[in-house]
Amino acid sequence: MAYAATGIAVGAILTDVSAVSASAAVQWVHPLEERLEPSRPYGSGDYPQYSFHRGLDYGRETGTSVLAAAAGAVIFAGVNSSNAFSWAGNHVIIRHSDGWHSLYAHMSAITPNLLNKTVQPYSVIGKVGSTGIATGPHLHIEIWSSASRDDNVDPYPLVHRAPLSGENPTEPELQAESIVQSFNFASKQTVAAGGSALLKIGDDQVTISIGPSVAVAAVLTLSLSAAQNDTRVSLTPFYAHVVSGVVQSETSLWSQTEIIGTTATGVKIPIQTALPASRFLRVRVSVASNGSTLTVQQGTVRGTRFFT
Repeated sequence: MAYAATGIAVGAILTDVSAVSASAAVQWVHPLEERLEPSRPYGSGDYPQYSFHRGLDYGRETGTSVLAAAAGAVIFAGVNSSNAFSWAGNHVIIRHSDGWHSLYAHMSAITPNLLNKTVQPYSVIGKVGSTGIATGPHLHIEIWSSASRDDNVDPYPLVHRAPLSGENPTEPELQAESIVQSFNFASKQTVAAGGSALLKIGDDQVTISIGPSVAVAAVLTLSLSAAQNDTRVSLTPFYAHVVSGVVQSETSLWSQTEIIGTTATGVKIPIQTALPASRFLRVRVSVASNGSTLTVQQGTVRGTRFFT
């Protein structure tokens, strides 16, 4: 994937929308004893040479204590040699309330006899290390809104400013609400080579507005296919400022480039932004002039919005 600024285009509308939201009741804490800025953020905008980064990295010395970021049950502790988690080295997965999960990777050691045990916030679950695929000692933490790693959200708004061990665990300044939305396109929306289309994923008329948010940490997955292989497609999330149904301005967030073939492919687009009142999230799709007709079949949005 590559990221760059783009211009503005117009296009078609999403229909057949269903949305379900549930309050995120998990009370998160910071996963380390000292709060320093992450060494690598969620997403991939700053690291185009890597695939999408599903978690947050904190560079620390080997042996630094890793703490459970919320109460829950440990459902995995060890090394998983399967392709899905071979990169993680020594890692722990905790199941929290409301179906939320957290993963802690690359540890040099895991607290003994942790599997199937219940842990509390700040419980020491292991030590920072560089096992698995890692360039140096660090904690890689992921947070999922379900049991699937595909439903990852940005951990930063949840845990980075959360209370440290020893601090009074006051009520968090932000409330969190999970986003689980699915939708289909009327007649499988198509975009011609050299053309663009506007995909509305937050319009009052289709009633899936995410709502005013201090931060949105979500992933939009679109099912895309093209008439020919190697069709270059640009996907640009942005928000539109709408007053009385009229678009006043548009602000692009970034542009993501994908190569699409004739087989339907699930493309993931990170949505990480503040969303002021009267702003609606949208995505613009553009097809290279030397490409072929693109078909957009369906999509899902999963993640979390944070609001006061």
